[in-house]
Amino acid sequence: MNITTEMIARTVSSHDEHIIIPHLNEVREMLLNHPWGERMLFLLGRQDLAKTKVHRIVDGEVNFRPPNCVGTALYVAGVGELPTPYHGYSFDLDPHVGIEYLGPLKHPLLVLSVNFESSGWHAGVFLGSIGYEAIAFAQQGAGKPFGVETVRRNYVVPRFYTPAPNIRLVAPPSHVE
Repeated sequence: MNITTEMIARTVSSHDEHIIIPHLNEVREMLLNHPWGERMLFLLGRQDLAKTKVHRIVDGEVNFRPPNCVGTALYVAGVGELPTPYHGYSFDLDPHVGIEYLGPLKHPLLVLSVNFESSGWHAGVFLGSIGYEAIAFAQQGAGKPFGVETVRRNYVVPRFYTPAPNIRLVAPPSHVE
């Protein structure tokens, strides 16, 4: 997929425009060179999936909701329960939070954080840094756009998960409506 800086600019969190917009070419290169870049580029080009309700069984009950940051990050990292972004919960993060600290931010990483504004979990994929700012790819809320943001307003938990190699892009399955 041909990703343009304009596509990226349309998805930058409004809180982070002043940091990211002046560096769109750098962010574009981060996405293009990221080991999970193919999935992120796919989602940037398919913003309709951000609002598409996905069928998932949670604790024996049918869940039919649009994806959120947790399910999107797990999908991008190749460790999600479904082969498409979905609505994830804190218990979906449990297997990834309890692992041993792997050191400072390295590439590629699933970034798990606590958002002080919502007092809840937030998840994204670490892309790299612009100066002292850590940049992530994330979904900015359930049913909200997939895009690029900083992690400045989130306290990043020092536990990261790097999935197995050989991650491949999977087309959205038929259970996406």
